Amino acid sequence: MIKKILFILLIGLIIAGVDILVLRNQPGFAVFNYGDTTAEIPLTQFYYWAIASFIILYFLFRILGALFRWPARMKARRQQKRNLEIMHSLESSMLNFSQFNWSDAMRTATKHVKQSPMQKAQHLFAAHCAHNSGQNDTRDAHVTSLRKLDGGKSLANTIEAEFCLEDGDAEKALMLLRDESSDNICNLNTLCHAYTKTNNIEDLETSLPKLLAHADRAARIQYTVNRSLEWAIKYYDTHTAEAKLAGLWKIYHKQLQANPNLLRSYIRTLIKHGQDTAAEQIIKTQLDINWDETLIQEYGLLNIDNLPQRTKQCEDWLQHRKDSAGLLLTLGRLNKKQKLWGKAKSYLESSLSRKPLVGTYAELAELHELLDEPIDAQRCAKKGLHIASR
Repeated sequence: MIKKILFILLIGLIIAGVDILVLRNQPGFAVFNYGDTTAEIPLTQFYYWAIASFIILYFLFRILGALFRWPARMKARRQQKRNLEIMHSLESSMLNFSQFNWSDAMRTATKHVKQSPMQKAQHLFAAHCAHNSGQNDTRDAHVTSLRKLDGGKSLANTIEAEFCLEDGDAEKALMLLRDESSDNICNLNTLCHAYTKTNNIEDLETSLPKLLAHADRAARIQYTVNRSLEWAIKYYDTHTAEAKLAGLWKIYHKQLQANPNLLRSYIRTLIKHGQDTAAEQIIKTQLDINWDETLIQEYGLLNIDNLPQRTKQCEDWLQHRKDSAGLLLTLGRLNKKQKLWGKAKSYLESSLSRKPLVGTYAELAELHELLDEPIDAQRCAKKGLHIASR
């Protein structure tokens, strides 16, 4: 706006200058008339005064505006200085937190908290520090302060539920999250933990698939999913829920495949409950993706009447896994079940030449007994027992 006015005044000044040059002694006048009073001012002089008046008024209003804004500016500067101090305090707290200096981190976390624009973050951080240092009363005080802030109630319930779960009070954790949104990943993570602690399989079956969708986002969520799956497998095992046990593979196959120990536990539980056909398909699929010496041994223990087919499958694998002691052990077991004593003995002895396994010595000892070779059977049993005890 000011630039436009200056531009207009400049144009007027140029016109006045042109008027002086062209008209010489008749430069023109600006006439002001009010009632019976008339005033005439030379046009150039009028423009000079107009420009001078504008400049004077402009700077006058600028000065007056600065004076009126002075208190607000001083307040803003004080707030800026305070915010800078708060940021330095939080930085110090985070550094102490990273060094496990919980008490020092908590002491600086809430500095200037009453004037801080980040009160929720400060109380939340201080609560974590107090929890890690074992100061539960201080922790609860910060949670209470957090709950009193605008929008802090849900956040306080979330963090307090986590603390309750770690303190062993799963029931209180569930109560705190009863009315909270399960779309919150932290709440969902805590709920799944709490359901396993309270043997609530129904709610876990509903919540765990939702949490699974976020498993790749954090190791903490990955841990909860794996732990919940481990608990669910044991629950279905104890309560003889074969259908639900088998159904886990459809939803959680990627999670199970990514965790070898969990996968082995799942397959053994399937076999225990007579789900050998399902176990066979899973083992074959997994071994084609990622070879596992433990799983190939389980393949030979399946109670399925398809020994020739499984033997052929193992012979195909052997073309690329000639040094696999577990595979050779499985071939020895399968041939022994088919009463092919010579081939069974050959495979078992080849397995021992790669790696001495307790299972291989046990199978070989039993084979020697079947062949009425008691001395060799005792020798193998003794060596197997020695490895097992060692």
